[in-house]
Amino acid sequence: MRNIFLIILIFGVSIFSAPVFGNTYIERYILGHTVKVIEYDLSSDMYDFAIVATDEATDMRSLALDNNSFTGINGVFFCPDDYTACGNKSYTINERYIAWEKIATYKSTWDRVVFGFDTENTPLLFQTDQINAERESEIYQGFANFPLLMRDWDNMVESYHDVWLIDAKMLAEIPRNFICSSADKTHIYFGLVYDISLDRLPVILERLGCSDALNLDAWWSTAFVYNWWYVAWPGRDILDGIVIQRKWLDVNQVEDKAKKLSRKIDDIISSSMSLDKQISILWSLDTRLKQIRKNVYKKYTTETINQWNVNIWYQIELNDLKWLEDIYLINALQYHLREVKKSKLDELYEINRFLKTIE
Repeated sequence: MRNIFLIILIFGVSIFSAPVFGNTYIERYILGHTVKVIEYDLSSDMYDFAIVATDEATDMRSLALDNNSFTGINGVFFCPDDYTACGNKSYTINERYIAWEKIATYKSTWDRVVFGFDTENTPLLFQTDQINAERESEIYQGFANFPLLMRDWDNMVESYHDVWLIDAKMLAEIPRNFICSSADKTHIYFGLVYDISLDRLPVILERLGCSDALNLDAWWSTAFVYNWWYVAWPGRDILDGIVIQRKWLDVNQVEDKAKKLSRKIDDIISSSMSLDKQISILWSLDTRLKQIRKNVYKKYTTETINQWNVNIWYQIELNDLKWLEDIYLINALQYHLREVKKSKLDELYEINRFLKTIE
């Protein structure tokens, strides 16, 4: 037995090592701002991540689903079809790198900076003729935006003021999206900081542990899903994002199960029941699903309470594959039920509106 332990010690056999996570949800309260973020360990043995894009604008959940993913956030600026200048068509403007392929409108990044990764998943900043100018060929995946928020712990937003690239919209206190990396390049974070201007955002990200950080598209483009549940609902369809993929799990199979269950429920409640009864059943199902999800997450949640008994920090690290698949199913089913419920509510609204016209 002693010899076995010596072999383990000498060769570093990792039979007792813990799994490395890549889908840890963290919510913190930093300097008066709520921060909701995904922490991804770049050495994760359970998850992959990817920069993904689509030619036709779609919602964040569908973008994740199309890429066998369940967690993700919207990416960088594009010309959306709801901008008059874009001519009712959404199309790419900023640089995107997808599996070595560069998708770009212009040869130079100009004021934009690429937050990219090489084939070893090492984070890499790039800007034409300015930041790592000779290393663009190393970028396996990534995307570009401005402003660059942080570089080697330095606040970079100030430099954009000097060239008049910070406008009133950027100074507004709204939810801000970001992606960043730790100083040792072992972790990345992406998520939201609420009610903050771009000037103030680097201060919060530094407290989070970021040394390099890039601003992502915000306002109506903001869309953030965690395990297929919307942390932040989208205002418009998007063209790209960063997503988390769970190894050894086909998320489309989970989606198919949820759709079948949703259709069965819809068939049951769409018989001779009154609309009020149907809606009551849907609300009851919705409430029950929420409670199940809450119970599961509670089991995998770590939290910190301050001296005033206020919850200032918590994280969810769900490492059980079966529970994880069940959570996807619950969230997917609730998503589809919400669509059913919405149609029922629309029906009721139309009927009530008609009745009012004849009263």
